[in-house]
Amino acid sequence: MRTQLWQTVSSGVPKVENIALQDTLKNIYAFFWQYDATFFAHEIPCQIDYPLCQTIPDNYLGIDYINAYFKHLMIENDLLCRFRVDHMIPLWQSYCPDYRGLLINLYESVATNAIGLVLLQEDIRGLHISTGARERIKRCLEPLNQAQRMDLLQIAAQKVSELLGMQNAVSQNYLLQFSADLSPRIAVGLQNNSLQGIFLSFL
Repeated sequence: MRTQLWQTVSSGVPKVENIALQDTLKNIYAFFWQYDATFFAHEIPCQIDYPLCQTIPDNYLGIDYINAYFKHLMIENDLLCRFRVDHMIPLWQSYCPDYRGLLINLYESVATNAIGLVLLQEDIRGLHISTGARERIKRCLEPLNQAQRMDLLQIAAQKVSELLGMQNAVSQNYLLQFSADLSPRIAVGLQNNSLQGIFLSFL
């Protein structure tokens, strides 16, 4: 029973090479055998390298942290596994050429471009946003105030969930929170007259 959750999470990981993700899963497997709930319940006796899109609060310790980490990872994998790997790889390469070896989150760029493609009313599954399409997003968002932009991003995130058939409310809310976190980044990009580092084009 110790490793049942680990097996569930591992089986839902997209078929992609990412050293931090793979090493983290291996290390957490060891956690279940090294964890001392009696004397060291607050400790996490393993190394966790893979960064989540939404971090775990600092007050989560020991097994509570691991459970929360797994919950977030399952949510992120739920979205990633709904896209073709050969569409995600060029997106990750655009974000980070060494996406296999460096510590990057895989969910963030996929969710961002999916939201952007909804704003464009284009097929989200391809994930590519051209230079011209990015300019169209910029023209769409630029006239809006902060509240209007936030509302539009939330609507787009809800539409992504619908298009992907994500019926789990937890996964939907995670994406909604991500869209809220995306809004300040877009505001900075608009101030600098470019969304190039946010909505990515394939290399």
